[in-house]
Amino acid sequence: MGRPGALESLSPAAPEAALVQLGRLLQAAGYTFTAVSPASHERVVARRLEAGAEDALRQIFGWNLPFRQALLPPAMFDLLRAAGAVCELGGGRWRAAIRWATLADRLYLHSGFPAHAADSVFFGPDTYRFVTAIRQYLATAGTPAGQVVDVGTGSGAGGLSVPAAQTTLTDINPLALRYAGINAALQGRQVSLQAGDGLAPVSAPAALIVANPPYLMDAGRRLYRDGGALGIGLSLRIAEQALARLAPQGTLLLYTATPIERGHDPLHAALAALAARRGARLDYHESDPDIWSEELARPAYRHADRIALVTVYLRPITQTADAACRSDP
Repeated sequence: MGRPGALESLSPAAPEAALVQLGRLLQAAGYTFTAVSPASHERVVARRLEAGAEDALRQIFGWNLPFRQALLPPAMFDLLRAAGAVCELGGGRWRAAIRWATLADRLYLHSGFPAHAADSVFFGPDTYRFVTAIRQYLATAGTPAGQVVDVGTGSGAGGLSVPAAQTTLTDINPLALRYAGINAALQGRQVSLQAGDGLAPVSAPAALIVANPPYLMDAGRRLYRDGGALGIGLSLRIAEQALARLAPQGTLLLYTATPIERGHDPLHAALAALAARRGARLDYHESDPDIWSEELARPAYRHADRIALVTVYLRPITQTADAACRSDP
């Protein structure tokens, strides 16, 4: 069932309202933080035992270091406690259970580090690249006239980067929808939050569907990482569902990755077959030839040469356009 993303009507004591207010205080304090990859994050925090007075907010809410209560303004600490988003470590030390990152001057709530829990909400370099891909698309295609859907929205960064009047954010993860709603409220955006798998919760035609689905083979089956068979199963399912949900002139922008096995790209082959079968137009671009190289050491990737990042555009071919192509000049 859908629900609005604005959280202004909640009681001031509600955890979501507390996190919105905490986000506003961080914005007023000029807080900024760029979320890095887990490997980079681990290397940086290994240098420090706990947050210090200098740059304390970034150490607490960005690097997620243990901290002493005196480092936080009382109002921020009280909001953390009201939201149930701080853990007492003992010895007078605490750790925030959430993090905040900035992207294009906007603030996004996401899960604490390390994101080991199955329902973790991830925010990192892929988020920045995904939003960049969306903005590059909008620069040429313009703002969509109809509904925009962000599938598997996570923090909501993809859907919230499109200035659309009608925005739907979907996710199978209740925590992701909760955080996406908070992030929408921080931006003053009214969105529809829809719980469900893939595009199942969406019935109305969409002018633009964006998706940055999980695309790795993850032994822990974490929702934000595990993309199913070969890491591409979920991407293929979203592509197939999108062709049934797109408006006649609509577009699916799929930002994902694929293992390249002995020079073969299984995602491209499967999407090309889908486009031919469904009468759709496929534009497929390899954006980065070699990402997540550390994954190649895992047994699941023993046959892979590399993992490539790809940006995919899939568009239905309308009956009108098809008829025009067949007609005599």
